[in-house]
Amino acid sequence: MGFNDPQVIKNIAFGNRVADLKADEINAPVIGWTFNGGANQQWTLEPEHGKEYKISTTADGNVVYVSSKDPAAGDNLTVGGESSVYTVQEYNGFYHLAPPNSISIDAEDGTILYWTLSNAANGTKITLKPANNTVNQLWALNAA
Repeated sequence: MGFNDPQVIKNIAFGNRVADLKADEINAPVIGWTFNGGANQQWTLEPEHGKEYKISTTADGNVVYVSSKDPAAGDNLTVGGESSVYTVQEYNGFYHLAPPNSISIDAEDGTILYWTLSNAANGTKITLKPANNTVNQLWALNAA
């Protein structure tokens, strides 16, 4: 699976919400927001190994990475600092940013944590949570 162009990461449960770098600032949280086509809603997936990627965007004119240092359940996604490597799994055309159709990262205790958008309100922080078998952990990747 290759992603040569910037991607819009769209939540499946709340179809009009995408991953958005709040206020286009370094160290800001990644939130769900109505799609507006802004640069802070465009993400680059850099391949690492197999289905593992570093995920970045541009903030304050700098390339910055989504960071989940020492990830734990309930952590907010932020942009800035040390880059993290996420597993991106495809299933029926969606991504569970973890298995299948997801985006995930492993916690120190071995728990797989998934990108999760808990509700449709603009500004809701995207958090890391264990699998809950609901579509709020499923994402579509579309060329920006």
